[in-house]
Amino acid sequence: MNEETKMLTRLLHIILLFSFGQLTYGQSVAEAVYSADSLKIGEQFILNLTFTTTKSEKDSLVWPKFDNFLTNEIEIVQKSDLKKIILDSVSQTFQYKQNFALTSFDVGPNPIPSIEVTYDDSVYTTQPFQIIVSTVAVDTSKGIYDIKPIYEVDYKLSNQLNDWFSENWHWLVIFVLIVIIAILIYKFRKRPVESTVISVPKIPAHVSALNVLRALAQSKAWESDDKKAYYSSVTDTVRKYLEERFDIQAMEETTVEIIKDLKYSDILSKDKFFLQEILKQADMVKFAKFKPDNQDGQVVLEKSIEFVERTKTDYQEHNIKENKNV
Repeated sequence: MNEETKMLTRLLHIILLFSFGQLTYGQSVAEAVYSADSLKIGEQFILNLTFTTTKSEKDSLVWPKFDNFLTNEIEIVQKSDLKKIILDSVSQTFQYKQNFALTSFDVGPNPIPSIEVTYDDSVYTTQPFQIIVSTVAVDTSKGIYDIKPIYEVDYKLSNQLNDWFSENWHWLVIFVLIVIIAILIYKFRKRPVESTVISVPKIPAHVSALNVLRALAQSKAWESDDKKAYYSSVTDTVRKYLEERFDIQAMEETTVEIIKDLKYSDILSKDKFFLQEILKQADMVKFAKFKPDNQDGQVVLEKSIEFVERTKTDYQEHNIKENKNV
């Protein structure tokens, strides 16, 4: 189709649209006007999609939405925003309009079905259309050849370096900054760090033990129904005291092992005997399900406090001797 024929076709579409608009003025109508009915493969043509109507009370419009394709064969290259134009303010007649740039790479007739526009629950459809896509003629009598012959260019090394630097100078700046930051970090880490050691005085073992035992006495813990838990609290406190006082593994040892480790200690014989008795009684409560009365539990707690009180002086003297030796 030559240019004159195309111009006549477009003019005919415009005249028909104008005539139909005059006949249907005041009525709702959907129109799809295409700029061409045939084209070569890959060429573009325009679709003008309009909907003319009179404003109603509901005034509800559902405009057709397309992704990248109008049909399976016709691709949407570009589309404008949906516009609303007032045709007559007195009669409240207005028009919705959207333009699409289309193309196709499928040779042959490409049908375009009717496009639906919904307004106030009524559906209005455009007329179906068909676009004819033709291929480009190729002269097969001539062989395939390059457009231009290949020739060499005198590209000097200095020019190459200048071009490379002009394109990549920012990478050199970034590299230099990274090197500077790495050097600063390395020097900063090598600086001696002045650490201030705050010496916290160690709480004497007898103070910690007496605090726990006296708290149990104040709460009358021996009256608890859970005798096993009560005896565990008393004996664990005594065992921890023995660990710190005599440097033995009392928390992990059995009663026999504890007495054996205290064989050469400076504890009085009566204190060793008492210690052995309360540990055995606690073992019977925990493992033999022995149920002592409240009075027995109170006696065990009082004797434990006396044990710590009697041995704490020796503990203080022991620390003094150690400090002198150091």
